[in-house]
Amino acid sequence: MKKLVKSFVLVVIPVACFLVILARASERVEHRQSNWRIAVRLDTPNLSPAAVQWSLFEENPVPGYVDRLGKSEPIHRQQLERANSQIEKQAVNVAQMTVGWNLGFRKVTGDKVYLLTSGQNVQHSLSSNSSDGKKWLVSKVRQLDGKPVCWCLPIKVKSGKEIQVTLSEDNVFDLETAFIETSED
Repeated sequence: MKKLVKSFVLVVIPVACFLVILARASERVEHRQSNWRIAVRLDTPNLSPAAVQWSLFEENPVPGYVDRLGKSEPIHRQQLERANSQIEKQAVNVAQMTVGWNLGFRKVTGDKVYLLTSGQNVQHSLSSNSSDGKKWLVSKVRQLDGKPVCWCLPIKVKSGKEIQVTLSEDNVFDLETAFIETSED
């Protein structure tokens, strides 16, 4: 009888352990298939320091930026009238562009703002089980070659898939053009 119990224990325990391991592996596969992933790289040799704060938005932030610029136009005009030189006027414009864009991050909680850094073979990843579909990878404003720039890239995410995104000087969002067009309207 002792031999039978010993044999039973020697067979049942390893089988039970194997089944637990198999169940956990299955859960990991299901988890990976229900999540979408983004691998993000920063490839901007002229950006110093090579770091960008970014987040994912559910909707295009550009209309909100244009709206904020329009609402702040009277104050902006007053600030420009008080400026004593072309350099001061340029500083007022840069501040207006930067503040107008960065205010779009107000509704983003701190745990949803990520820091992207650059380096050889450096890639950052984000995984989520939120809804599939169109999103916008949006950065805060940085100075690049003396101009305020940011990124606003539409992306499409799908469960079980990973997309690769590279922020480079070729795909920056032209804040200045949007600012000028809004000022002219």
